[in-house]
Formats: sequence, C-alpha cells, structure tokens
Amino acid sequence: MTKSFQLKDKVAVEQRGVYYEAVVVSVSDDKPGQCKVHYKGYKAHHDNWVPVEELKPLEDAEKEGLLDQVRDVLTAKKRKKEQQARLREIQKHNKEEDDDDEEEDNGTKADRKTGSKQKKKKRKHQNSDSEEEDEDENHRKQETKLKKSKPKIVKKEAFVELEKDFYNETPQIRILIPIELKAKLVDNWKAVTQQSTLVKIPKKPNVNQILEKFQTYAESKSLYSSGVVKLVTQNLRDYFQKSLANHLLYDQEKKQYDSLKPRQKESVCTVYGAEHLLRLFTRLQDYLGYTNMSPRHAEISVKCLADFLKYFQVQQAQCF
Repeated sequence: MTKSFQLKDKVAVEQRGVYYEAVVVSVSDDKPGQCKVHYKGYKAHHDNWVPVEELKPLEDAEKEGLLDQVRDVLTAKKRKKEQQARLREIQKHNKEEDDDDEEEDNGTKADRKTGSKQKKKKRKHQNSDSEEEDEDENHRKQETKLKKSKPKIVKKEAFVELEKDFYNETPQIRILIPIELKAKLVDNWKAVTQQSTLVKIPKKPNVNQILEKFQTYAESKSLYSSGVVKLVTQNLRDYFQKSLANHLLYDQEKKQYDSLKPRQKESVCTVYGAEHLLRLFTRLQDYLGYTNMSPRHAEISVKCLADFLKYFQVQQAQCF
C-alpha cells in the first residue's frame, strides 16, 4: 500500500540509515509518490523532494527510537554554540574592563600634569600659599590611588572566576592510544582500504566478550569502586552500537554490514570485534566532550579507559 502525506505532516526521513525529523512543505501532482520536506534544525536550502517510501510518520519513528542519534548530535551542537557564545562574552567583558582601566590611567596622568602646571604658576605668583597647595596635591594623589585600585580588584577578579567556571563546565578530555595499538589501526586500515581484505564476521571474541573480560579483570584487582567499571563498559557498548554504521566502518565494509540480519544490526557488539572497537577510541574523546560530566567524573572515566587500553595492549594476541 502506497503511503500518503499531506502538507505540514511531521515525518522522519531516512538518509543512509539515519532518520532526520522533518515536515512536509509541498506535494505536487507533477511528482507522484514524492514529497518536499524541510529538515528541523537545518536551513531552507537543504529542503528536497523525497520518495514517500523513505518517510515515516514522526510518531512511529519516535516510538521506535529512530531519532535519538540525530537529536543527540543537534543537542550537542546547540550546547557547543552556547558555550562559545558565553566565552566570547567573557572575552568582550574583559577587554572592556582593560579599556576602561587604560582610559582612567590616561585621565589620571592628564590631571596630574594639569595640577603640576597650576602649582608652578601659583608658586611664582603666590609664595605665601605654598603650604596649602602641597596639602591639595597630597589629597589629589590619595584620590587618584583609590580610583586606580578599585575597579581592578572588584570587577576583574569576579569575571576571572566566571572564566574559570566556564572551563570547569567543559573538561578537556584526551585519550592516548598506545603506539602498538595505533600500529594495529594502520595495518587494519591498509588491509581494508588498499587490499580489500575485510574482517570476517561474526568475530570471536566479540566486543561484548572483550569488555566482559576487562570488567572481570578490573573488579578482581579492585582498581575502582563498585559500579564504575560496569558503567564505563556499558557506555562503550552504547557508543559502539550507535556509531558503528555511520562513523566506524570504511566504505568497503558497508556492503558487508548491509548483509547482516536485522537482529544482528540491533546487537553489533556480538558481531564485531577488536578491530572495530579500537576504531571507537579514535572518536571517543569527541563524543565525551559533548557530555555533561563533572571534572571529577571525567577524570575517573578517562583513567578507566586508559586502563582498558593497557589491558587491550597486553591481551592483543587473544583479541585480534
């Protein structure tokens, strides 16, 4: 049965295996079986005509969870823009403070020069009033010191704190891959892209099995408090599941992935192994940079991931 959509219908559009939220903006008898859609979060020049077979009602797509990945990316982009705007505001405010200080310094110097000239003139013509002029000059110097010190102490330090808070909210996350594992990445890239030698799937051990063995190892060594390793390994599974099809596969591997059964695609952690799991770590610091982790949580997670890579390096003969 052919699907039918009307103007302003909210839909989900499938593009290379990823679903995007959109709204129907045009239908035409000249283009039967097609609708023109506008993608939410994108500009109008991205609007295009799409076959109705690639459209789903938005409610159905939301029930199936097809829009979660794109929404996560859009939310991350929005958060990053807000943080950049806030940093620009901080820098602008600090610059304005510096300009105000410079203008005040210049004004103070001009006042001092003017006062000095007036004093010389008075001394030439009124020697009897010299003591009163000295007192006025001392009073003027004290006022100048108070004016110069006040804004720098109060306003500047307060805004430096905001800048520190900004960086604390977005901890810088770096994951260093050992040289031996980097060599594995390069060898695998050459084999797939230059020699068309694909990794045979299903792979043994698979991603789930590798992570389970590391979890058992870390818990036996009491490296972390209860639940930390379990949470980190589960997050790795989630990232791997969501990013494999669109970010971790080379073009030569797409056909192999398309041949998988739907049930296998729903659990790629049981199909793919060490080669593809290692590729995840080349993108992981970008993914983690979009999360709302506290600095302490980020520190523990990165340490656990580093320990996993050390374990991975020692156990590479059994994993690859």
